[in-house]
Amino acid sequence: MIPDYLPSNIRDVSPILDPRGAPGVVYASNGGGLEWVDLAAGTAEAVGYGMVRPWPRRVSVSSPWGDTAVVAATTSECLSVSVDGGASYACLPEDGSLPTINDVAVGTDADGVAHIFGVGILDGGLPGWCLSRDGAATWTCQVPPGGIVDGSCDAAAISPDYATEGMAWIYCGDGSVFGTADQGASWQALGSTGGSIQSIAGNAGGSRVFIAGDDGLWVCRDGGAPERIAFDGEAVLGVDVSWDWDADPTVFALVPHVGWVRSDDGGETFTTLPAPTLEVPLSVGVSPGFSTDHTVSVTTTDGAWTRVDRGETWFPSHALEVLSVGDELWSRTGDWKATDDEAAAGGTWISSRSVGDAATLQFRGVGVDLLAMTDADTGTARVSLDGGPPEDVATPTSPDVSIATLWSARDLDDAWHTVTVENVAGAVTLTAGQAWRIPFWPSNLWIRGKDRPRPGAVGATRPGA
Repeated sequence: MIPDYLPSNIRDVSPILDPRGAPGVVYASNGGGLEWVDLAAGTAEAVGYGMVRPWPRRVSVSSPWGDTAVVAATTSECLSVSVDGGASYACLPEDGSLPTINDVAVGTDADGVAHIFGVGILDGGLPGWCLSRDGAATWTCQVPPGGIVDGSCDAAAISPDYATEGMAWIYCGDGSVFGTADQGASWQALGSTGGSIQSIAGNAGGSRVFIAGDDGLWVCRDGGAPERIAFDGEAVLGVDVSWDWDADPTVFALVPHVGWVRSDDGGETFTTLPAPTLEVPLSVGVSPGFSTDHTVSVTTTDGAWTRVDRGETWFPSHALEVLSVGDELWSRTGDWKATDDEAAAGGTWISSRSVGDAATLQFRGVGVDLLAMTDADTGTARVSLDGGPPEDVATPTSPDVSIATLWSARDLDDAWHTVTVENVAGAVTLTAGQAWRIPFWPSNLWIRGKDRPRPGAVGATRPGA
């Protein structure tokens, strides 16, 4: 049975501007790593292929986008930080003082220097956060004021006007919210929601700090304690606000049992928006230029969607999903041998040397690439799409084991498809299917860093390797 979601879901979005001031987004996904999408140019750029595995959950990026942009993302291994626009990454802080990282927020000061707030559990088991105010060169770590010793710190946000205000907010423990107005030099407890929260978003000036909680949407007004303002008893999975609050006090929130909602009056009332999917929404991001470009992006378990009209009409804006052969969307019959290999997509590839062995991938998208591992022996694979006429293709050969494209299809209907690979001669290998959600083909998708060939190119290493 075809599942109604893609397991390589897109966990987070960080909207930023390019040097021209045009809107774009960076997505973090379980299957695609980090991906910069230029919404104006209609191109995508993989910017997380130098990141430590596994794939990121949360991401925050400094504006404007470019070769000196700071990209910070959370993984189960560490806080992974790039200071060169995604060309290379390092686990920070280097001394391992933040072994569990749950969220990250990046801003810049008046001189354009990146400040990075990473929150989670400190070395020693206490909840806390680590902060760099010099572009990731040095770090200071601390526990929350007030002696919270249980749980972890799970959410962080910065003011849209951080460069002049120095405001940021962090959630820890049992719903406690802390704020700073001096770039993290000192912190004040704002109060507690009494429960878990998913995300925080504050407006410029800090007069409203919105909190997406497990039991409703909360707000801290003018530095006061949190109060619940909407969706009592409902889980709110994401919240974000317009950066130009005085001109446009818009709030977006994601409430699975209610819908994707927008407030045009600073959170006083909400309107449910038409959603393009019934899948669970995971995060929402508002463009820094929202008051003029009206761009907002939402990630879900089946893709990512963007609107440039304040959320009235949506279009898909996520390029690809990498579905390794270990994914549940793959099935196989016959005598396939699985090999664990760091060079393979997902760390595994499968091989067949028996005629009649078959492997099948179910995917959703408008295009697909079947990725194989080069083998010293030749072979022939018979590929068929959606039960159509089969095509025999020669398997890629090389004395060195690396990823190569076996077969591709383009210009498909945006729907679920089935592709089957059968061994008809010799050796056949597979490591992943690369499903394209929007038509950003490999000619438009490229990897930052000159030594990183794009996925599907002969000699491409596993993302993150």
